Amino acid sequence: MHMLYHVPEPVAAVRELRRITRPAGQVLVVLNGADHLCELRDLIAAALRDIADDEPPLWERRTLDDSVELLASEFAQITRHEFTGELLIPHPQPVEDYGRSMITTQNLQDPGAFAAAVSRGIPTDDQGIFRVRTHCGCLVCS
Repeated sequence: MHMLYHVPEPVAAVRELRRITRPAGQVLVVLNGADHLCELRDLIAAALRDIADDEPPLWERRTLDDSVELLASEFAQITRHEFTGELLIPHPQPVEDYGRSMITTQNLQDPGAFAAAVSRGIPTDDQGIFRVRTHCGCLVCS
């Protein structure tokens, strides 16, 4: 699960997955959609630009969409299953903590300013909830 975007050479990894799969066997690849956590990512990117003039991190090196073609280069059949949902975040603390946990933000000169910029930018609904879309899926390859 969620490994294909961590390998340095995804093409070689997919080739190896195919090589080790038995005839009539299947491989399950789980990835995030391009819009997974987009509200949270936009918020963190804006906070980084606000306090450090930093470019936001590259979120996903491989997504559900662009991996279908990659996997189809080695597997005859790809079946796609998608799962969407929504995180309901009632307080800024988990959002700040998530932002602070990222490698990109750990060397900031003023982590407190970053956390404050994140908190200021949280868009909430009329009940004070920050709504964040989730989108992942699995590709069954045979």
